[in-house]
Amino acid sequence: MYQAWRNKLNVSSCRHTRPVKPRIKLLLSAILVLCSSMSALGMTDLSIALIRVEFEQDDSPATAGDGRFLGLGSSDIICEEWFLDPPPHNVQFFNDHLVAAGNYWERVSGGRVTVDLAASGIFPASGAAYQLDHAMLFYHPYLEEFDETRKLIDLVRDAVLLADDDVDFSAYNTVIVVHAGMGGDFAFVLDPTPGNIPSAYLNEDDFAEYGQITTDEGILDHAIILPESQNFMQYPETSTLFEDATDPCFYQVALNGTMALMLGFHLGLPPMYDTEEGRSRIGGFGLMDQGSNNWHGVVPTLPNPYTRILMGWDSYELATIGDTVRLETGASPIRIDIASNEYFLVENRQRNLVDAPGYVLWIDSLAQDTVSVIVGSSGVVMAVDELDAGIPGNGLLIWHIDESAEFTETNPNGGPVRLVDLEEADGAQDLGYETQLLFADYLETGWWFDPWFAGNEGWFHMNRGEPVIGDSLIRFTPNTHPNTDANTGLSSNIWITDISAPGSVMSFVHGLSRYLNPAGIDSILGFQQLDLTANLIIWATREDSLLPFEQDRSGLIRSSGEGFAWSDLLQDTIGPEIHFEYPWLMTQHGGGLRFLDLETSSEIVDSRGGTVAMFRREGQDSLLYSSFSDSGRIILLNEYNGSLTQLEGRPTQINLYESIPTGRILADDQTLILPDGSEIDLAPDSQPPILIRNDGEDVGQYSILYAAPDGGLILKDLSGGSDHIDILLPRYFLPVDPDQDGEAEILAIYDDRWLILNRQGIPLPDMPVYHDGLTSNPLLGQFDSMGLPSLWIRGQKGFQLFELNGTLIHEGALPDRISIRPSSQAAVSDRDLFFPPESASYNRWSTLIFDEGSIIRYAPSDVSVPQLTWANSRGAAGQNRIVELDHDPDSQPFYLISKRETFNYPNPVYNDQTVIRSNIGVAQSWKIEIFSLAGYLVEMVELEVTEQNTYQEWEWDVSDVSNGIYLVNVSAKADGREESTIIKIAVQK
Repeated sequence: MYQAWRNKLNVSSCRHTRPVKPRIKLLLSAILVLCSSMSALGMTDLSIALIRVEFEQDDSPATAGDGRFLGLGSSDIICEEWFLDPPPHNVQFFNDHLVAAGNYWERVSGGRVTVDLAASGIFPASGAAYQLDHAMLFYHPYLEEFDETRKLIDLVRDAVLLADDDVDFSAYNTVIVVHAGMGGDFAFVLDPTPGNIPSAYLNEDDFAEYGQITTDEGILDHAIILPESQNFMQYPETSTLFEDATDPCFYQVALNGTMALMLGFHLGLPPMYDTEEGRSRIGGFGLMDQGSNNWHGVVPTLPNPYTRILMGWDSYELATIGDTVRLETGASPIRIDIASNEYFLVENRQRNLVDAPGYVLWIDSLAQDTVSVIVGSSGVVMAVDELDAGIPGNGLLIWHIDESAEFTETNPNGGPVRLVDLEEADGAQDLGYETQLLFADYLETGWWFDPWFAGNEGWFHMNRGEPVIGDSLIRFTPNTHPNTDANTGLSSNIWITDISAPGSVMSFVHGLSRYLNPAGIDSILGFQQLDLTANLIIWATREDSLLPFEQDRSGLIRSSGEGFAWSDLLQDTIGPEIHFEYPWLMTQHGGGLRFLDLETSSEIVDSRGGTVAMFRREGQDSLLYSSFSDSGRIILLNEYNGSLTQLEGRPTQINLYESIPTGRILADDQTLILPDGSEIDLAPDSQPPILIRNDGEDVGQYSILYAAPDGGLILKDLSGGSDHIDILLPRYFLPVDPDQDGEAEILAIYDDRWLILNRQGIPLPDMPVYHDGLTSNPLLGQFDSMGLPSLWIRGQKGFQLFELNGTLIHEGALPDRISIRPSSQAAVSDRDLFFPPESASYNRWSTLIFDEGSIIRYAPSDVSVPQLTWANSRGAAGQNRIVELDHDPDSQPFYLISKRETFNYPNPVYNDQTVIRSNIGVAQSWKIEIFSLAGYLVEMVELEVTEQNTYQEWEWDVSDVSNGIYLVNVSAKADGREESTIIKIAVQK
């Protein structure tokens, strides 16, 4: 739908600080066209039919001019140094404007959009204009209520019908109606010409709603409306506003910018202003906002880089962590990912770098801004030396792009979160907001301190606590203002530092505070710890090679030796999946499995297997793997130690292989096979079982956790007995021991929450804990310097790190890929991996998360060896599904009953049931006695403690109990000791 917008127009540069009276606002009316016919058809050659129409002659002071096109001598003021769009506004005048538009779009699009002058035409060709039957006020009757879009459609219809005999509309893909007079694109405090017609782009939807226009050649589906001029000095109704100004010629505006903006809509460029409220959003730094009128409308600037990339006119380069980036003017922007669909684009934009030979240098006398131009015979500016001549300032522009931003089709960049936002280096969000500073309305469209450059006084004013580094280099970090946070408020950990002085080449350093330098790594396959004193060796792909990389003490990663080219490594083509356990690498290839020993470079092929189900190192010299073939699904459990040995075959896929003193534990996607040969059915499509080892190697110390077919989880002791945990089957379940008593609790992780339950299915306090959504396997281990077990979850917006008591330790944004070089053809089977230490020689261990080509590092732990409970999608760090629960004698409970953790819920009781809960320690049983206030015993029950040092619950049915207050004595006994506590329950049915 057609929409108008209002915004500030500062015809001076951003350096102009003199008061401008009256205050001038720009009203560039336009239709939102996100996918116009031009972009949909992929058309880049504009063939334009430009139709000139005049109105009935009138002397209304509410419109600029008398309804006719300006001829020679029709302007009272002549600006000798530079005169914008001088009369006569004849065929040659508009032909030169088409040349100017062609020059602009060819430069902006890299030659992908051109104006085909030979295929374009100006009508009527005789030079006279078509005569409308109405005065200008008919099409913009400001004194009465009217539908502006309908009136604009009427203007186009009347013009097209007049020209229909002369114009073969099927020969043109762009129609422009140019009317006599000035555009209604400027709003004054007291507008002297409210009857002027606003410039507009009308699309197919507008004509469908307000009435189609049929020509001799068919239906017209679009039109651009433009005035003959935007120059205040050419009309007595507007020039008198500036007659007392020091330099009235300073307030001239050219038609070039308005025409570029309207053609931008026609080409499908989205508006970059708030189309609902008319507020600027990117100011003078982009075409589809105030940048269309830079340097008095003479030099419309480039579209912002997001739009250029969207249209296919530009691309982006990817920075690597730790790189020093050198960025030339005119170069493609640098992209730095923040989170999924959210990133920064950094470009170098400079104004007035050179004065090109053959161009005339124009200087405005107030602001002393310059532009070098080529002027046509008609006086139209047909070309400029640089399209950034009028931008508000020089330096790096850092654009914050959020493709998931909230916006509508009629308001693409004005929602609560902007699709395209300029990170203003001065730390103040001025663009689009009215300033409270007197005579500083230029801030609303951009000023000198919005770009990023060394010595930026605006940045230092807002970041007084930041240290001054050499040559006043500035930085953009999580701690500066503005900061590099994601729009969700999560820290991105991104650092853009050492930003240089403005110039044709600028530089900065790209860093990430929590991520390690990936050294150009494409995908990480695994690691190699040579010994307890050596640095960690990371085996990873780069381009078409497999290379070892070494992480030094500073965290930097560098190539540490010769690697293997894929062609030499595995011959021909890499398979779709790669498995790695140093020193062995395995990939599917040619219907079989290929192994490479990286230490000996020997290679062997297993032609029996097709798909790998399990792959892990077993001891120092052997590798265990299971594989199956689609042909008969013959499953092989194999050992590889330089040769192949088949250990066992089964008719279904083996997902799990574990050994205990009495034999093997096997599982496929349907059945769990215990060492005694007994089989247990599993829930379909569930997580494979997990073996739990408690303090020792005896069979009695083993239990197994699996999903039951009838729902819920089963925790089965291999020495006998089992607990059925009746809960909604979680996406992931892990045994944990937050109290370190050697007994397993269950960590259940769902798509939006997690909780810990004991073996009775009772949640721990303050559960569940909600998270941002699960997009990969969870990780469980020690991350922080305290060495406490923590849960790491990758969510929809980023990552979250929780203590097992539910406390959120840390969160941050996380892009889909932090290492931003293109991925090699090698694929990694695990989405997230985290591995043990970088080095033991420092007596401090770091936890590393490997995320495809990225490495996320957490602070070194004070513990000697970190506990890595769940290290990847397959299981523990050793690629098995064994979780060891080490008993901590210091954590052994000595209490019988926790008085603080004895309560009932709900309380008061409004229905028929309430649950009494207590944390019972080393007792074998606990007793509940319920009394009325009169002292009568209402109910008593004694219960067995099935699991010590955890929560016990009992449900009290109050359906036959009267309303009132009841006293409940909860007690426990053991070894001659007794502890008790009293709680009150209110029954109010």
